[in-house]
Amino acid sequence: MAEVSAALALPCWVSLGDPELVSASERSLGLGEGRTNTNFIARVGDDRYFVRLGSDLPAFRVSREREQAAARAAAAASIGPEVIYTQPDVMVCRMIDGSPLLSGDVQAACSGRDEGLLNQLVAIFRTLHSTPSPKAIAAHARSPTWSPMTDLLNYFELAAEAMYTRQPFIYKGAREMTDAIEKWLVSIVGTPPTPVLCHMDLLLDNIVRASDGLYLIDVEYAALDQPLTDLAIFAMGADLEVEHEEYFLRAYFASDGERATLHALQTFDAFKVLACLRETMWGVAAETSG
Repeated sequence: MAEVSAALALPCWVSLGDPELVSASERSLGLGEGRTNTNFIARVGDDRYFVRLGSDLPAFRVSREREQAAARAAAAASIGPEVIYTQPDVMVCRMIDGSPLLSGDVQAACSGRDEGLLNQLVAIFRTLHSTPSPKAIAAHARSPTWSPMTDLLNYFELAAEAMYTRQPFIYKGAREMTDAIEKWLVSIVGTPPTPVLCHMDLLLDNIVRASDGLYLIDVEYAALDQPLTDLAIFAMGADLEVEHEEYFLRAYFASDGERATLHALQTFDAFKVLACLRETMWGVAAETSG
């Protein structure tokens, strides 16, 4: 297997030691199959490393240079694993000894039954959103400042070019629908505040719970955007009820001395609609692009 040979031949093993590779998709590791890359766990004695192989994916606006920059920024902020080695299309990080969050965990945290986890979630998201954006990401800031809209339009175009037929609205009314969504966003959000560093794929598989706290992984979609975009993706992935969403949002805003105003809650709802559409069309684009 070419990927195994490439992973074993990385120069970093000269100083770290000879690795034993295991596919990261093995059930025993509790990790999912990489959707846009090939992942391995490398064992060197008692140490474990996460080896990620993947080229740029222009169709999904994924740049490995930007991913690596985001990973380094997260590590420097102590919210991501240590980055051990990078080269084009390759990143090796220290393995986090933990497991992804489950929806039941988050639902307990967002209903007052696990305040400890709630505080950890608020803290890691707040830290992410206050982390200075790496130059590689800032240089590729997208317009409008809610990049899910940019992604959605891109995925519609990919599906139309591939003659995708299972969703007829892609051909009839897609442009009108996205125009209406954007007008709706503008009517609710108004002028968006200055965008910040966002993960853009805060599904629960990408939040690892370890003995010393939470860590964020898989930052390949990281971009400048609005914090509520991240929170909407998180709530969608955790399958939160409306009251749980509000509980979490109030905690997020209160942590910085703010309040979750009615306007903020309405803005969150708008971003959640956009996040759900984006995730649906990501699947369509993945299917059409092979």
